[in-house]
Amino acid sequence: SLQLLQTLEDVTLSSRSTMAQPGTIPLSIRQIRELKAELLIKMDRHKDAAEMYEILVTEFVDQWSYWMAYLNCVNQFSSLEEAVLKTEELRGKVVDSLPEAPSNSMPRGPH
Repeated sequence: SLQLLQTLEDVTLSSRSTMAQPGTIPLSIRQIRELKAELLIKMDRHKDAAEMYEILVTEFVDQWSYWMAYLNCVNQFSSLEEAVLKTEELRGKVVDSLPEAPSNSMPRGPH
């Protein structure tokens, strides 16, 4: 598993180039982060997985599966009070990063 994690790290770095290797299907950065987070969970590295889901949540606010995975990870290594605080901090960061919405629109997600 550790070797696979290192391979994902290498793929993340190499995927920034626009040239794909012949015969391969390039993965998006998003897909690599999803795979890495899932692998970290399987390795019981919930804190690291939570950090990966935090990145995904800030980039894809409306993706509820990222929020749920983040909450599940945080609950594995934190007390309930600490998990609530961490989630509130993330929610605040996400809300602060959102562009101003027109006054007649309803925001999606937990904001």
